[in-house]
Amino acid sequence: MKKTLLYVFIAAMLPVKNFAQNMVKPFSSQTFLKKISDNDFVNKYVEKHSEAIQALLHQNKEMVEFMEFVLKKNDVPADMKCLALIESSLNNNAVSSAGAVGVWQLMPGIALQYGLKVDRTTDERKDIYKSTYVATKILKELYQKYGDWQLVVAAYNCGSPRIDNALAKTNGQTYGDIASLLPHETQLHVKKFGATWLVVYNKETVSDFAIAKEQKSGSTSGDTILPGKNDTVYVESVIRLDVISRKINMDIDALKEVNGFFEAANGFVVKLLTLPREKMAFFLMAHDEILKESIAENVTAQP
Repeated sequence: MKKTLLYVFIAAMLPVKNFAQNMVKPFSSQTFLKKISDNDFVNKYVEKHSEAIQALLHQNKEMVEFMEFVLKKNDVPADMKCLALIESSLNNNAVSSAGAVGVWQLMPGIALQYGLKVDRTTDERKDIYKSTYVATKILKELYQKYGDWQLVVAAYNCGSPRIDNALAKTNGQTYGDIASLLPHETQLHVKKFGATWLVVYNKETVSDFAIAKEQKSGSTSGDTILPGKNDTVYVESVIRLDVISRKINMDIDALKEVNGFFEAANGFVVKLLTLPREKMAFFLMAHDEILKESIAENVTAQP
């Protein structure tokens, strides 16, 4: 039996197996922050951007959870999600003056090198699922090369060749050995990463700003389906909307509103499902359970 389009879609996103076998050590914030000599910059950055960072995390909760899932799945510390925060402020449409695109700010050359499609009609750097797997692979490979998370963050910003040249010139082994030889932007990047980590993980810097602001404005989470902010995927005909609703914690009425013909297409092999972009990751992760429960409930519902 032929695979359904869903499996083709998921297969395209799966990380390449058999990464280099080097063990990736856990991220040590104490070590990372200790190496940043400019504590004044870090403190001011935390003070100035703490509320904005917390708001971003709250507004993009499901996207961040998906990043954590992919990072952990590939033995990369979830802490590295902080890189996406400083790269793009979690804006999937972000475009830098240098031509980097997406949440992970991937350059065209590196994106093509890792198998993403970048042409006049398609730019998969804006695909949060595929780009996160690519960014995760890049981060893991950089760590296996340098064995130092500060060097990884620096290399992600300015490129491995520049890091390699600086290490060769100084006969150095750590970020501290070469920091002065790196672009000012890269030095700031490393400091911003450390400061952002403090905001994300240090409870003393965490405020209830985002939650309070959302409650005051009466805005909702990611359940509302809006034009241009949705993703679609072909799924097996037996899959049920009520099961999807339970598994991804989304209101059933909101699902039905934009999937009006979903249940009418039960006679087909596959049918098209529409979800908010932030919910799609959770559907894909829970797909096997959703399929299994849908089949069971369909059998139970038969007269």
